[in-house]
Amino acid sequence: MADPTTRFVTKANAKAIVQGLKSVYTNQNAIAKFKVGNTTYTADEAQDLIELIAGTNVGIAIDNDKITFSATDTTYSAATPSTSGVGGTDGLLTAADKEKLNGIDAGAEVNQNAFSNITVGSDTIAADAKTDTIEFIGGTNVTITTDASGNITFAAADTTYTLVQDQNDGHTFTFTPSNGQPVTITIPDSDTTYDAVDANGTDPGLMTVADKVKLDGVEADADVNIIEGVKVNGTSLSPTNKIVDVTVTAGDTGVGTIKVNGTQMAVHGLGGAAGEDVSTGIADGDSGLVTGDQVYDYVAGVVASAYKAAGSLAPNAVASSLLVAANEGKVYNLSGDLTLDSTSAALFVDGAADDVIEAGTNIVIVDAGSSTFKFDKLAGFVDLSPYVESADLGGLTAAEIQEILAEA
Repeated sequence: MADPTTRFVTKANAKAIVQGLKSVYTNQNAIAKFKVGNTTYTADEAQDLIELIAGTNVGIAIDNDKITFSATDTTYSAATPSTSGVGGTDGLLTAADKEKLNGIDAGAEVNQNAFSNITVGSDTIAADAKTDTIEFIGGTNVTITTDASGNITFAAADTTYTLVQDQNDGHTFTFTPSNGQPVTITIPDSDTTYDAVDANGTDPGLMTVADKVKLDGVEADADVNIIEGVKVNGTSLSPTNKIVDVTVTAGDTGVGTIKVNGTQMAVHGLGGAAGEDVSTGIADGDSGLVTGDQVYDYVAGVVASAYKAAGSLAPNAVASSLLVAANEGKVYNLSGDLTLDSTSAALFVDGAADDVIEAGTNIVIVDAGSSTFKFDKLAGFVDLSPYVESADLGGLTAAEIQEILAEA
């Protein structure tokens, strides 16, 4: 061998070292790989070790180069089902169970809800197979369509119809769809004899065209005409075809008369010259006549300005709510003394605060201008009891009375 302190060896020493190592690492017979099922194990040492371990109910025996695996218990029982999910025992799979298991598709699921019967009207269609099929067939004028989502649509193939009534037989109607297949419907009559109603109305019957036109010309709830005659200023006028024609023209004698149907009529209370104001008896106009509207307006204006007794009024009831156009001309008699303040004084014409309006005074509602209405004081109650009547003076002359008053 070479000297360990020497860095180099001779060729002879190197050859001796190689031959010695070769004798130590000569390859032996061995199993380099071991496979169990689909798993392969590979030796990772020159002299690796595989250990076999017996499991539950399995025994291992070695005889020289033979290894025997055997079951320690060879007696088995069939599995028993549980009762309501409780109990049961594990065991071997019986032939019947195996056949049943083979009849189940891979990935099969528990049966889902399904319709076993379909009822259409009074008829029921029952499924007669595990995977039965119902076929929908479109009938006359009905189409059936489906879409990608599995929806089924029932629709009428033709929804356009033409209705025609027979001109000779009004009780026959023909429905014709656009597909050109007409359907005729006839409505029978139980009584086909009709007569027009008689003039006295004692027998019923059909209404004639003339009667229908006449009926349409009558308003609902119309009453029979009850005017039997018309008089104008005492002169009777006879209706012609239910019409009274009143023709008004200027009178022959000038202003204040008119003619009605050629008969001279006096116009009372409206005399005057053409162009005069209504307050003098007549309104302006080309004919010099007064219209009904003008008379009404004139009378309404006069009445509106006239005084109208309205009874007693308590002082505390004197309020602005009474000062409206509808109350113009109303006269109230105060039932007590009224002392005006700044608010109530504004309700009176020439009213001032602290004024006292004595009981018995008449107040009237007047137009104060610009459509503003106020109270105005009229005559009040005058007490003459302190005064001496002339009958009590004992025949004194006026001169004597004046002389007494002067000395007083």
